[in-house]
Amino acid sequence: MKRLKFLFPLFVIIFLSSCAMYYRPIMPQKTNYNVKELQNGVEISYRYDVLRERGNKKMSKREEANGIKIVSVKLTNTTDSVLQIGTDIEFYTGITSLNLLEPEQTKKLVKQSIIGYAPYFIGVLGKSNITYNGQTVSSFPFHWFLWGGIAVGNMLVANAANNNLLKELQIYNITNKEIGAHETVYGIISIRESSYIPLTVRKIIK
Repeated sequence: MKRLKFLFPLFVIIFLSSCAMYYRPIMPQKTNYNVKELQNGVEISYRYDVLRERGNKKMSKREEANGIKIVSVKLTNTTDSVLQIGTDIEFYTGITSLNLLEPEQTKKLVKQSIIGYAPYFIGVLGKSNITYNGQTVSSFPFHWFLWGGIAVGNMLVANAANNNLLKELQIYNITNKEIGAHETVYGIISIRESSYIPLTVRKIIK
């Protein structure tokens, strides 16, 4: 029993420090935007660090490590015409146009590792003895359930988080989206950029 009392807090520390994290939606329509620009008839508001601010720490670290930025945006068409992103208008920083990453590309770059939790299966190879007064009274393979459960549980959570991220990116994918006259749309864009660059929207000269 003493051995179990010693191992339990160690298990808790390991579990809490390395477990997978559920995905917390960005929800661009509820984002508090801190930058607003009006140019070429389109008002753009945007916010960086939305993954981190929503508590998606593991994905946020992957975002930084892979040199991309996931940005929540709000676009308002102030003109009397329908504008299509990618055809009539596009995103710029300074004089440089920006290429937006597809949702699948973004997921691949920031997703939580699933195979990274496989080493927990090594724990099932151990032997678990329950002792009483210095003598072994039984041998029960609780470590099979313990480490196997940790591995499978974390894999399921990580996989669900990755899929939920992709789903939200697809829902708010504004590539080729039409914005009606005086309409406001919300989106999530991803760009290959390591710094917090200013964003603008410009009309495409045809």
